[in-house]
Amino acid sequence: MMINQKSNNFWALSLRPEYWQEIKDGEKHHEFRRRGYVVETGTVFVVYVTRPVKAVCGLFMAGEVIIGEPRKTLESLGYEYSDYWDGCPSGTVIEIKEYRAIEPRSVWFRPPLGLIRLSYVPDDIRCALMPSE
Repeated sequence: MMINQKSNNFWALSLRPEYWQEIKDGEKHHEFRRRGYVVETGTVFVVYVTRPVKAVCGLFMAGEVIIGEPRKTLESLGYEYSDYWDGCPSGTVIEIKEYRAIEPRSVWFRPPLGLIRLSYVPDDIRCALMPSE
């Protein structure tokens, strides 16, 4: 499956450097959020990596998106419940289907605490979605 270069469904999220590294190393397969975000399969996420990097470092495409009660959702995917979810009636689990690292780039949006939909994505980021030869 290829990330869709012509997608107009772009969202941004912030990740700590260690979690972005886990994605690149193939160790992290899902992203967890404590709110119920309505995100479609195939959505392209622009990844802002937080301090000390403070830059856009890549993209990933959403596979399956599950919104639900955290304990049941996590157990259905084989994850253990953690106190991260305490007090959270509903959360979002986003499967990381495919990712693409890019050269760190300055930010053109306000880095989100959760997720934000992007109304504009620069051409150089869209070009990063093209298959590498």
